[in-house]
Amino acid sequence: MRDRKYRFVLYSLYDPDGIRCRLEAMARKGWLLDGIFLSVWRYRRIEPRALPFTVVYDPEIGPYDPDPTPDDPLAALCAHSGWTLAASTGPVQIYYSRQPNPVPIETDPVVMVENMHRMAKKTLLPTCCLFFVLAILGLAMGLNSLFTSTVAFLASGMDLSLLLCGVIFLPLSLGVLAAYYRWRNKALAAAAQGEFLPAKGRPWATLCLWLTAPFLFFGWMAMDSTVQSFYDFFRAAAIIFLCILVEEVMRKKRVHRDRIRDVTILLCILLSVGLAIGEGTGLVDQLDRKYSLHGWQAHPPLVLADLKVEAAEDDLFCTGDRSPLLGQFALWEGLGQGEAAYFQYHIAQVKCPALYGLCREKQLGDRPREDSPSQPWGAQWAYRFTQAVTPHTYLLGYSDVMVEVSFPWAPTPAQMALVGERLGAIRL
Repeated sequence: MRDRKYRFVLYSLYDPDGIRCRLEAMARKGWLLDGIFLSVWRYRRIEPRALPFTVVYDPEIGPYDPDPTPDDPLAALCAHSGWTLAASTGPVQIYYSRQPNPVPIETDPVVMVENMHRMAKKTLLPTCCLFFVLAILGLAMGLNSLFTSTVAFLASGMDLSLLLCGVIFLPLSLGVLAAYYRWRNKALAAAAQGEFLPAKGRPWATLCLWLTAPFLFFGWMAMDSTVQSFYDFFRAAAIIFLCILVEEVMRKKRVHRDRIRDVTILLCILLSVGLAIGEGTGLVDQLDRKYSLHGWQAHPPLVLADLKVEAAEDDLFCTGDRSPLLGQFALWEGLGQGEAAYFQYHIAQVKCPALYGLCREKQLGDRPREDSPSQPWGAQWAYRFTQAVTPHTYLLGYSDVMVEVSFPWAPTPAQMALVGERLGAIRL
């Protein structure tokens, strides 16, 4: 029979009644709270009994202060009144009593509301403001990319992920801030009447915050399956998680606050430098080229050699991107014999049919153009841009693919047919 139990809980630390009811119910089942790490609560087995609990807020405890012990002044004062420290996390301390009707620790509702507000100014409110600013930035950057580079935006898993996070965080942060200040105004009015109005927990807000990391990871990976993207996400997640883990462990071990702060900052710097060195070695780029799921970087679908045209040595560059909405791939290859000219093409596979018309409009833009025969390309429609930098530049339309291709020479019918065969039905 296990003597320990771990539970992931969604109770807000600003919901003392919810915490108290939860812990009293667990005590009646024979489980007593023994420790808290982030949102994971640890219980130890006891004889089932009714135990009263209470939540105390100590706003003097900062983010780098070690956890209190039963010998600390507040805990000793509570012990004198029959309360025992069960667990703590930051400025929140949870006590239980083996007496059926213990003396309340806090009785002044004005002080209780003020302590919660002082704690919120150090934790909840700055966090919500940070998420609000990040949401605004994400939305602004995403919408700017959407209107200025529509095709590139729709094909970018990172841009779509950031925009979605902005859509999530903006109402979430505003909702939490509005709910908190609505409670605070009501609580101050109730405190003036000698009553304490407890805050109501919102598990959905806590759940949204905890689901953000896996949402970003799996969403980003599904949209942008490259080693580079995985490494970027892993680097940020590893730095954040390890710094929080080390900080929490040192706080539980009651290391001095200055050392906790210094070690956390130093660890963040070392991890950032170490992981940056890992990228600087070129290993990530090599793995990206070898294992990229969306690119044709290693084996482009069409090069000058396929068109029976001499190419310059080591003068080829290609790139690609994809998302659930759209995939794109572009290639530039220099001509041989010292010619300063490039053969190039850009492919856009529209995976959402509703976006095909929008992408076609954005690809055409306001560039001067004329209709071109589509049969030689095996396309449904074709345009030739009359004032392009490269003289023979065409935009070709297939069932769900658009290809913009530029020739420094007049393409032959055989080359046109090869373009349609290789690029018109490509899957990205």
